[in-house]
Amino acid sequence: MKGIMFRPWKIQWIMEHPEIEFQTRRVIKPQPPEGYEYSIKIGAWTKLIPDTRISTVRTYKPRYQVGETLYIKESWQPVTHFIGKDIALILFRDGNEERVICTKEQWDKAYYYSKIGAYAWHSPMMMPSWAARTFVTVLDVKAEKLSLPLPPETLEAEGGERALGILNKIDVLWVFAYTLKVRRGK
Repeated sequence: MKGIMFRPWKIQWIMEHPEIEFQTRRVIKPQPPEGYEYSIKIGAWTKLIPDTRISTVRTYKPRYQVGETLYIKESWQPVTHFIGKDIALILFRDGNEERVICTKEQWDKAYYYSKIGAYAWHSPMMMPSWAARTFVTVLDVKAEKLSLPLPPETLEAEGGERALGILNKIDVLWVFAYTLKVRRGK
């Protein structure tokens, strides 16, 4: 299962609005070359070669696909593993604790193979899926030119005014726009 990272305020917003379909945009890397246009019909970038009817095609595959379930990576701290049961207690940065299903082997790997050890804050980049508390399903993926300002309904789905400040800093043309929805259970 793949993980997806958000800023802490966006994770909080997602937790407060679990019933809302929301969006996130991820920069397409590398950016399509100058002169290419996105063709919805074939789902790729095309460029017509002058004086011919031939076009070149470049395909950029999004990291996340429609129907895929992702777990949200966030800062986490292993607290305890209940001996004899496949349950662990995980603390998250917002102060909430969650019980998650975790084998003794998974717990030992988080504890013994981590340079910082258990009972310390772990980076969201290294969060395993078994420690996650929030899962989302990808409902739609599309490539689009980032054009600001966003319409009000799109801005709300992106996380409100706070998201606008971050989007204003993006200096690229093309992004993958993902529509996601919180999923109950793993």
